[in-house]
Amino acid sequence: MSVVRLRPLVVAADDEPDALRLVELCLTRADFAVMTASDGEAALGLIRSEAPDACVLDVAMPRMTGLELTRLLRADAATAGLPVLLLTAAARLADETAGREAGADAYLTKPFAAAELVARVRDLIAGRAH
Repeated sequence: MSVVRLRPLVVAADDEPDALRLVELCLTRADFAVMTASDGEAALGLIRSEAPDACVLDVAMPRMTGLELTRLLRADAATAGLPVLLLTAAARLADETAGREAGADAYLTKPFAAAELVARVRDLIAGRAH
């Protein structure tokens, strides 16, 4: 039986509590349901149990980085198509390339504009990755 949601569900993961709260606040104000995790392993558990519509992952997290988690998601048939947006403080082209090579659909550097985060997540869910 499939779950019918009134709002799209996003799993957000970041080991920095303030950054995680900001992502959660931006997305909930834009009418997304948001579940949060403070590391990659916890995010993986939420993704597997809740089947979100998209996820926003910090690149540098303990227990599993956003890059490692993205690779795992892409390797699993059940999550291979899950839209992934990576967030990072690293603004170098090599970092974005590593994110794309891991299978991320979008990449956003911190600090970010709330409107840009929301637009990217909406586009990912609608199937129009940037």
